[in-house]
Amino acid sequence: MKSYVSPPTRKNVHAVVVCYNGCQTIERCVLALRRCVDIVHVVDNGSDDLTLAALKTLNERGKVLTTYLGKNFGVATALNVGVRIARSEAAEWVLTMDQDTIVDENLIVAFCDEYARSGNWLMTPYILPVGADVPRTPTPSIGRPYAITSGNLVASPVYDRCGLYNEALFVDAVDFDFSLRARSIGFSIRRVSGAVIFHQLGEPVHVPRIWRKLYTRHSAARRYYMTRNGLWIARKYAVQFPLFVTKFLVLQAILNILSLKYDASTRQTCRAIAWGLKDFCRDRMGALTHGECSRLVAR
Repeated sequence: MKSYVSPPTRKNVHAVVVCYNGCQTIERCVLALRRCVDIVHVVDNGSDDLTLAALKTLNERGKVLTTYLGKNFGVATALNVGVRIARSEAAEWVLTMDQDTIVDENLIVAFCDEYARSGNWLMTPYILPVGADVPRTPTPSIGRPYAITSGNLVASPVYDRCGLYNEALFVDAVDFDFSLRARSIGFSIRRVSGAVIFHQLGEPVHVPRIWRKLYTRHSAARRYYMTRNGLWIARKYAVQFPLFVTKFLVLQAILNILSLKYDASTRQTCRAIAWGLKDFCRDRMGALTHGECSRLVAR
């Protein structure tokens, strides 16, 4: 039976933002969040000096609380650090965020309204491109098979029952794993009417309109993690969620083909996909070493 959780408000929702070299976006992200919630925790994964300077300015203005990890431990580890801090401060809800996401000022209000209707403990917004206008007529709330990390609102007790984020994945598919793990023990995910974030997936690139929702440009290292971790997700959840895994693998195959055509370096992309497949087959998880990242991008 569910325990009681108060409706989400600006006071009981703590935002957790993972930051890595986000000097161009972190300030906009934090300032938009502060229009919705009182407490923003940034967990910095060893960013460059420009980003650290931006975070220092935000700290001095009282806009953010920052934890500095000193090196890049990955998205999952940074999320877990932030979630633990938020929960130690009695947060009833945790809003997980990427550094390049801007929330609409009505986000928490929309989540609160949905909670009053459905009682859902996992809620996610509609995602629009950065610079788009919020629709005048909100799209209805619907169930979703998964939620991306950015903009995902999680009731604190979910972590007691589901666990935290899988640090072995490092980056990519962290959100898929958490979502499917939560669903496997009975939680549902709701995309909320009127809840909107503005988010840019990957590096913008011109591709034919038909592929724009499928393809985004990423580094060779990200292609490696997307390949390895995507296969890991498919293997882990194939029996429990066969339809999701089938669609996921088809989309992954299409994305790999598009990546070989549109990525900046076909050779690097091919190498990254091959290494990801190889490491999946030998059950190698965790982060690439600095030397391995260098070899991925070698000409």
